[in-house]
Amino acid sequence: MENIENIKRKIKKLFALSASSNPNEAAAALQKAQTIMREYSINMSAADLLNFERVEVKTGSRGRHAPPHESRLMKAVAEAFGCRRAYGYTDGEGFYKVHDFIGPKHRVQIASYIATVLLRKLRRERAAYIKSLYRVRKRYTKVCRADEFCSGWVCGVCGKLAAAKVNPEEEKALDDYERSLGWTGRKMASPRSSKNDNDWGSGYRSGKNVEIRGGVGAFSERPSIGAPL
Repeated sequence: MENIENIKRKIKKLFALSASSNPNEAAAALQKAQTIMREYSINMSAADLLNFERVEVKTGSRGRHAPPHESRLMKAVAEAFGCRRAYGYTDGEGFYKVHDFIGPKHRVQIASYIATVLLRKLRRERAAYIKSLYRVRKRYTKVCRADEFCSGWVCGVCGKLAAAKVNPEEEKALDDYERSLGWTGRKMASPRSSKNDNDWGSGYRSGKNVEIRGGVGAFSERPSIGAPL
């Protein structure tokens, strides 16, 4: 008997073909997939059929909630590629916080890559901005002003990330997959209101200079981010 995992892989490929723009090819692929599933008595969830994957992006935060500006950035990246995200602890070894991304394998891998690079840039920009505040003596004041800078930076970047359109079948599969992971109730922290327009404005202008190329929002397979990483 053929290995069950090989059969499942074959079914996934057939379901992928069922989305073909050629109606005859799509119908034939769907019919063959359903025949194989009946023949081997295989039941697969929508998430399995759509080849969903979960990818962790490590965050520098250790708090119960991620910084609001960081959460907003991660949410915008996930939406740009038709994925979902949540903040929590890693499932692997160690004890650190991560941003979890879930969605179709090819899209979630791109989203997690973009998220990783943008987080790296954001941390570097934040450190440089704090360093520029050398005349400010109180560390608390520096941290608050850096938060405002980051909020502006994220706003500038998010303006380049358009939310992708996801079909109802995938939306339902994403909802089901979230519930299976116990993500219910894991909400994003509310953003802080801006208290320093100068800091926020500096961040916004810096964020607008970040170039994200490659059809973000259109499920591009070769995205890139401009400026030194």
